[in-house]
Amino acid sequence: MRFSNCRKVRRGDLSKEQWLDLFQVWHDHNRALEEAKENEKRERLAKLCAERDALFSERAALLGEQHATVTARITAIGRELAELQVRI
Repeated sequence: MRFSNCRKVRRGDLSKEQWLDLFQVWHDHNRALEEAKENEKRERLAKLCAERDALFSERAALLGEQHATVTARITAIGRELAELQVRI
Protein backbone atom coordinates (compact mmCIF):
# COMPACT_ATOMS: atom_id res chain seq x y z
CA MET A 1 0.00 0.00 0.00
CA ARG A 2 1.38 3.38 -0.92
CA PHE A 3 1.44 6.14 1.64
CA SER A 4 -0.91 8.24 -0.48
CA ASN A 5 -3.51 5.48 -0.07
CA CYS A 6 -2.82 5.42 3.66
CA ARG A 7 -3.39 9.19 3.83
CA LYS A 8 -6.81 8.82 2.21
CA VAL A 9 -7.88 6.63 5.10
CA ARG A 10 -7.69 9.60 7.48
CA ARG A 11 -11.11 11.05 7.47
CA GLY A 12 -13.01 12.54 10.34
CA ASP A 13 -13.34 9.16 12.01
CA LEU A 14 -9.66 8.84 13.03
CA SER A 15 -8.01 10.96 15.67
CA LYS A 16 -4.58 12.35 14.99
CA GLU A 17 -3.09 9.75 17.36
CA GLN A 18 -4.91 6.89 15.63
CA TRP A 19 -3.78 8.12 12.24
CA LEU A 20 -0.18 8.43 13.43
CA ASP A 21 -0.38 4.88 14.77
CA LEU A 22 -1.71 3.74 11.39
CA PHE A 23 1.13 5.54 9.65
CA GLN A 24 3.71 3.85 11.89
CA VAL A 25 2.25 0.41 11.10
CA TRP A 26 2.30 1.24 7.38
CA HIS A 27 5.88 2.54 7.62
CA ASP A 28 7.15 -0.55 9.45
CA HIS A 29 5.39 -2.88 7.01
CA ASN A 30 6.66 -0.97 3.97
CA ARG A 31 10.22 -0.94 5.30
CA ALA A 32 10.12 -4.71 5.92
CA LEU A 33 8.94 -5.29 2.35
CA GLU A 34 11.69 -3.09 0.92
CA GLU A 35 14.34 -4.82 3.03
CA ALA A 36 13.10 -8.24 1.89
CA LYS A 37 13.27 -7.15 -1.77
CA GLU A 38 16.79 -5.79 -1.27
CA ASN A 39 17.92 -9.02 0.43
CA GLU A 40 16.51 -11.10 -2.42
CA LYS A 41 18.29 -8.88 -4.92
CA ARG A 42 21.58 -9.15 -3.02
CA GLU A 43 21.28 -12.95 -2.86
CA ARG A 44 20.49 -13.14 -6.58
CA LEU A 45 23.47 -10.93 -7.41
CA ALA A 46 25.80 -13.12 -5.34
CA LYS A 47 24.46 -16.30 -6.95
CA LEU A 48 24.83 -14.90 -10.46
CA CYS A 49 28.36 -13.64 -9.80
CA ALA A 50 29.41 -17.02 -8.43
CA GLU A 51 27.90 -18.83 -11.41
CA ARG A 52 29.56 -16.40 -13.82
CA ASP A 53 32.97 -16.87 -12.16
CA ALA A 54 32.62 -20.65 -12.33
CA LEU A 55 31.63 -20.47 -15.99
CA PHE A 56 34.63 -18.29 -16.85
CA SER A 57 36.90 -20.96 -15.36
CA GLU A 58 35.03 -23.77 -17.10
CA ARG A 59 34.99 -22.00 -20.46
CA ALA A 60 38.78 -21.71 -20.53
CA ALA A 61 39.04 -25.48 -21.08
CA LEU A 62 36.23 -25.78 -23.66
CA LEU A 63 36.26 -25.72 -27.43
CA GLY A 64 33.72 -25.24 -30.19
CA GLU A 65 30.03 -25.61 -29.43
CA GLN A 66 30.55 -26.12 -25.69
CA HIS A 67 32.57 -22.89 -25.55
CA ALA A 68 29.77 -21.07 -27.41
CA THR A 69 27.10 -22.49 -25.09
CA VAL A 70 28.94 -21.36 -21.96
CA THR A 71 29.64 -17.96 -23.55
CA ALA A 72 25.90 -17.56 -24.24
CA ARG A 73 25.12 -18.30 -20.58
CA ILE A 74 27.76 -15.84 -19.41
CA THR A 75 26.18 -13.22 -21.67
CA ALA A 76 22.71 -13.94 -20.24
CA ILE A 77 24.06 -13.63 -16.71
CA GLY A 78 25.68 -10.32 -17.63
CA ARG A 79 22.36 -9.00 -18.90
CA GLU A 80 20.57 -10.07 -15.73
CA LEU A 81 23.28 -8.50 -13.58
CA ALA A 82 22.89 -5.24 -15.51
CA GLU A 83 19.11 -5.30 -14.93
CA LEU A 84 19.59 -5.83 -11.20
CA GLN A 85 21.89 -2.83 -10.82
CA VAL A 86 20.58 0.39 -9.28
CA ARG A 87 19.06 2.67 -11.87
CA ILE A 88 19.50 6.40 -11.60
